Amino acid sequence: MTGAGLHVGIEENAGVPGRLTGVPNGRRKRPWRIVLAVLRVLLGAGLLVWVLTRSGLRALEPVFGSPWVLLVLLGLTLYGACVEAERLRVLFRAAGLRLTRRLAYRVVPVGVFFHFCFPGGTGGDIVKLYYLARENAGRGVEVATVVLVDRVVGLTAVLALVLGLVVTNAELVASSAILWAIVLTASAALVAIAVVVALAWSKRLRGSRLYAWLMARMPLRRYVERIADAVHAFGDRKRALAVAALISLAGHLGVAATYIVVASVILPSVSWTVVGFLSMLGMVANALPLTPGGIGVGEAAFEQLFSLAGASGGAALLILWRLSMIPIATIGATLYITGRVRAKDSAHDPVHGSPAEHTA
Repeated sequence: MTGAGLHVGIEENAGVPGRLTGVPNGRRKRPWRIVLAVLRVLLGAGLLVWVLTRSGLRALEPVFGSPWVLLVLLGLTLYGACVEAERLRVLFRAAGLRLTRRLAYRVVPVGVFFHFCFPGGTGGDIVKLYYLARENAGRGVEVATVVLVDRVVGLTAVLALVLGLVVTNAELVASSAILWAIVLTASAALVAIAVVVALAWSKRLRGSRLYAWLMARMPLRRYVERIADAVHAFGDRKRALAVAALISLAGHLGVAATYIVVASVILPSVSWTVVGFLSMLGMVANALPLTPGGIGVGEAAFEQLFSLAGASGGAALLILWRLSMIPIATIGATLYITGRVRAKDSAHDPVHGSPAEHTA
């Protein structure tokens, strides 16, 4: 797979269910999707220009006198890539799917490359899904489900961290109706996730007439059933989910700690507890798919959140983080262009990888 112009979808192909196929974008791209993509880019660009002209560029000035800040951020991106790769491996192994460490550590940078460098509809998760499904032929739906579970685990961990940090920032939250509303929303989101998971794992529900009735009338029933089965199977793999959540939490703590270190240079008046709390809220906003890669939306969120603490220039933290992603994206681009993403074929177990991998 070379070149960037691919639309990736799951479909039946050559009798292999759930196989991912790549077709040129131009064949399936509808006019409204093009308009939507353009609007997303314009929204992100407009917000980014607004933030930069307001305070973003001025807040970056202290970094020129402390170049070590960029090294700290580079360490953050490398650490984050390792966390994501290991979390994926834990979940894939729990689902009985194949994902070698070699492939995991290659597909993550490629995902970063697409996520940040292509303002279209092909996100990093879709590209990762393409390669991961190729390594698990005939199980594309299950692979897509695990990728979704991976995102839910990451979201759950960051929401839990945000609520945990409220304890050290109770006074700030109480003084701001906006922060109070955000905290309530985060709490509601965690409750919603818990309810959905409980329903998905309920054996009583799956054995009910209501479930059978819904499935019988569900569009794309075969795919929906496979997704439901894959999610339900994780009910017997709670330990793997717990491990993945702890890995994700460690990653988010690393992000918060790095922002605290960087803020000591560009926002020295803001306490470290406030920086950790607000930066995590900002990262949640940055994950909203309103613009490509959250560009503009994330910066505006950081700027507004830190203004609630009486600080100007919060967007500079996220701008520096984006700059630190360039080396990872460059590695991903190199792997993608040269076609060196896929794991080499070798004699190994089709599910869990080679014996050598287990000792790695």
